[in-house]
Amino acid sequence: MSSRKNILWIFVYFLILGFFNSHFAFSQQSKINTIYIKISKITQQNKALVDAYNELSFLYHTVNLDSTLYFAAQAQKISLKLNYRKGIADAYKQSAIGFYCRSEQDTAIKLNQLALNIYEQLGEKKGQGAVINNMAIIYHNLGNYDMALTTHKKGLALRLAIGDSAGIAGSYNNIANCYTDKGDYVLSLQNLFYGLLIREKMKDTQAIANSYANIGGVYYLLKRDDEAYENALKAYEMQKLIGDKEGMVQSLIALGGVLADKKQYLNCLNNFTSSLAYSKQTGNLNGEIVSYLNLGETYNYLNKLDSALHFFEFALKLSKKCGDLPSEAIAHNGIGKVLTSIGNVNLGIASLEKGYTIGKTIGNKQIEFESAKSLAFAYESTKNLTKSLFFFKQTLKLKDSIFNEEIVRKTNQIGFNYMLEKKQNEITILEKDRTLQQVKDDKTRLLSFALIIIIVALVVFLQVLNQYRLKEIAAKDLILKQKLEIEVQAAHLEVLNLVKNKTFSILSHDLKSPIASLTSVVELMDEDILSEADFNRLRNSFRGQLKSLNILLDNTLNWAKSQMTGEIKLNKSRVNVHELILQNFELFKQVAFQKEINLNHTVAENLSCFVDKNHLDIIIRNILSNAIKFTEKQGEILVQTEETTDFLNIDIIDNGIGMTKDQLSKLFSIAQEQGNYGTAGESGTGIGLLLSNDFILKNGGKIIVSSELNKGTKFTISLPKHA
Repeated sequence: MSSRKNILWIFVYFLILGFFNSHFAFSQQSKINTIYIKISKITQQNKALVDAYNELSFLYHTVNLDSTLYFAAQAQKISLKLNYRKGIADAYKQSAIGFYCRSEQDTAIKLNQLALNIYEQLGEKKGQGAVINNMAIIYHNLGNYDMALTTHKKGLALRLAIGDSAGIAGSYNNIANCYTDKGDYVLSLQNLFYGLLIREKMKDTQAIANSYANIGGVYYLLKRDDEAYENALKAYEMQKLIGDKEGMVQSLIALGGVLADKKQYLNCLNNFTSSLAYSKQTGNLNGEIVSYLNLGETYNYLNKLDSALHFFEFALKLSKKCGDLPSEAIAHNGIGKVLTSIGNVNLGIASLEKGYTIGKTIGNKQIEFESAKSLAFAYESTKNLTKSLFFFKQTLKLKDSIFNEEIVRKTNQIGFNYMLEKKQNEITILEKDRTLQQVKDDKTRLLSFALIIIIVALVVFLQVLNQYRLKEIAAKDLILKQKLEIEVQAAHLEVLNLVKNKTFSILSHDLKSPIASLTSVVELMDEDILSEADFNRLRNSFRGQLKSLNILLDNTLNWAKSQMTGEIKLNKSRVNVHELILQNFELFKQVAFQKEINLNHTVAENLSCFVDKNHLDIIIRNILSNAIKFTEKQGEILVQTEETTDFLNIDIIDNGIGMTKDQLSKLFSIAQEQGNYGTAGESGTGIGLLLSNDFILKNGGKIIVSSELNKGTKFTISLPKHA
C-alpha cells in the first residue's frame, strides 16, 4: 500500500480540526499588545472592558488556551455584574472555542448552546451564525457529517442574510470539508473555491492560507501531487509570515504527505515531528493525534514496526479520550496493518475490522476504502478467499465512487473556472490602469475622444456581463435560501407534530384513566353502593390522585404552550429557595407519608437565587414528584445546596431505583416513550422533566443528572444568583 493511501488521508481529515471558526483571523503579538494597551486605559468595569477581554480571549486561542479560558471567564464575570447579555454570550462562545481545542466536546457544545440562546433572544444574527458554525465543526469532529452539513448550511443562510463576507467564506470552507470526508471531492472543491474568491477580495492572509491548505488536501486525495504541494507550500509560507502556529501544523503535515509519497521518509519525519511540537505548544490535542498517526504511518513504511505500533497506540488512546471517531478508526487501521506485518494476523484483522466498522458507521468513504483494502490482503494471507473477495469488491466499489473520469473532469473544470475568474479580475484592473494612463498622457483631442469611446464601450460590456453574473449568483443564492427555509420549516413541523402526539397521548391515557376512576367512585356513592365511611377511608387516596392530576395537567398545558409558541415568559426576581422547598415538602407530605419516605433538607433560611419564582416552583415540584415516584417504601429524599461565585446549585437526591445509561440519555428527549411506572405503580409522562429543563435553560441555568441502577438518582439544578 502506497504512502499516499495512508499519510495523506490522515492529513486531509485534520484540515478541519485546526480552525474552529474559520472566519477568525489569527493574531500577531502586536495585536495582543494593542489590546493590552487599550485595557490599561479603561479605568472602570464597563462594556468596553468586557469587549476587550473577549477579543483578547479570541486572539489567544491559537497561542495559549489557558489564557483564552482565563480572559473569557473575566469577560463573563464582569458581564454578569453589568447585565451585559451580549458580553455574556461572547464569553460563552470564546470559552467554547477553548474547550473545543482541548477536545472537551461536551463542554464546548453546552457553552455554545448557552451563547446561541442569548444571541437568539437579542436577535444578534452574526453571533448566531458564528456559534452555529462552531457547533457544526464539533459534529464534524465527532464523525456526524450529515448533522455537520445541515448545521453549516443553516449558519450559511444566516450569514448570507446579513452579508457577513468573512463568515460566508468560512461556511463554504467548512461545508467543503464535510464533503471531503464524505468522499464528494467535486462539491468539496467547488465550495473551497467559492470561499477562496471571497477571501482574496477581502485580502485576509490567514483565511486565504487556510483555503490553500484545504484545496491542497483535496488535490492530494485526487492523486494530483504537484497541485497539492503547490497549494500547501503557499499556505505554509503565509502562515509562517504571520506566526500562525496552528496553521503551520496543517501545512507541515500536508507537505510531509507529499514527501512521503515521493518516498523521502526522513524529510517527512522532520515535518511530522515539527507539527507535533507546534501542536503541543498551542495545546491542540487534535494536532497531536494526527501527528502521531502520520509518524506511525511513516515508521511503518520504514519497517520500524515497534515505533509505528507505539505511535498508533498513542493516537488511539488520545482519540478515544476526546471522542474522535475518525481518528480512532485510522489508528485501528494502522495497528491492524502493523500486527499483520509482524505475523499476528488474527489480531491485525480484528483491529482492521474495528476501523472498517467505524468508517462505515460515520460515512467516511476514504477510511472505509483503506480499511477494506487492508482487510482484503489480510484475509488473503489466511487463505480465507471468501472474505478476501468480499473486501476486494468493496474496495473496487468505493474506489469507483471516489475516483473516476467524470470526477477528474469536473474538478479540472472547477479549477479552470477559478483561474479564469481570477485572471479576468486582474486583467480588468490592469486594463483600467492602462486606459487611465493613456488618457492622462495623450495630448491630442482626437485620441482622447477615441479612448473615451473605447472605455465607455468596455464599461457597458462589463456591466452587461456583470449584471448577468450577479443575476446568476442571486438566483443560486435564492434557491439555496429557499431550500434551507424549507428544511427549517420541516424540522419545526416535525417538532410540533411530536408535541401534538405527546399532548394527545397524555390527555387520552394519563388523564382519562384516573378521571374515569374518580367518576366511577362518585357514581357508586350516588347509587348508595359506597358508604360515606368507605369514602372517608378513600379520601386521602383521592386527594393524592387529584394533586397528581393537577400537576400533570399544569405541566402538560405549560409545556405544550411553550413548545407551540416557542416562548417562555420570564418574570425574574430574588427568590427564597428555603421557602419554596418547604412549600413543596408540604405539598408532597401525604404522598411521601403513604410510601413511608423521609423528606429531608439542609437548605439555609436566607438562601436565594435570581429566577422566575413560578418556574422554580414548577422545577422543584416536578423533580420532587419524580423522586418520590421512583423511590421504594422507607426510602429517603434529601435536598441540599452548594454556592459558587455566580451560581446556586440545588441537589435533589434519592436512593430509589435509579436509571440505566439508555434511560438517562433519553431523559430530556421529546421523542421519548411514555414515562415508566413508579415503585407503587404510579404512572407518568416525562412532560414534567421536559418542562423543568426548558425553564432551567430559559432562566440561564443548567441541569445535570447522574444515576445508577438500583442505587438512586441525583438531580443538580444550577441557577444564577444575580441579575
